[in-house]
This record gives sequence, structure tokens and C-alpha cells, in this order.
Amino acid sequence: MRLTGVRLLTLVFGRGRAAVGMIAGIVVFFPSLVNMVFHPRYRLAPAHGG
Repeated sequence: MRLTGVRLLTLVFGRGRAAVGMIAGIVVFFPSLVNMVFHPRYRLAPAHGG
């Protein structure tokens, strides 16, 4: 019973670490993605007289 509990714990912690790494990656990557998507529009908006 205890062994399965430890195994479950390691599984949860392993997934938790993967999730934290994924969230960190998203947090780091998201601003550059937003810049990539929105900056051209912001640059083009004044050109269109906006």
C-alpha cells in the first residue's frame, strides 16, 4: 500500500514538474508570440490613418 502511495506521489510530482516547466515555457514564450502577432498590426494601424 505504501509503495503504491510513493509511486503515485512521484507520478504526481513528476507531472507537477512537467506542468511547471510547461507553464514557465508558456510564460516565457507568450510575450514573444503576442509581439509577433500584434506588433505588425500596431505598426500598420497608423499607416492606414488609424
